[in-house]
Amino acid sequence: MSDIVTCKCGASIRLPTDSKNRRFRCPQCKTGIALTVDARVLSAALSGPDSPGAMCSICQSVIEESELVVTCPEC
Repeated sequence: MSDIVTCKCGASIRLPTDSKNRRFRCPQCKTGIALTVDARVLSAALSGPDSPGAMCSICQSVIEESELVVTCPEC
C-alpha cells in the first residue's frame, strides 16, 4: 500500500511503497518533496539569487542557485 501526501499547492500525490529516504517532485507545481526514513514529508524549495554563498548547516558546502534545499521542520 502506498502513502498519499498533499503538496502545499493542494495536489494529492501517491508515493511508491519504497519511498522512504527519497526525493520527489510534485507533478503539478514541480515543488520538491523530500521524505525522512519514517516517511515524514519535509519541505523543499529551490534556492534563489537572493541567497548567494549560502552554506548548508550540516555539511558546510555552498548551496548553488537553483539547487533543491530541504529544510527541517524543527529548525
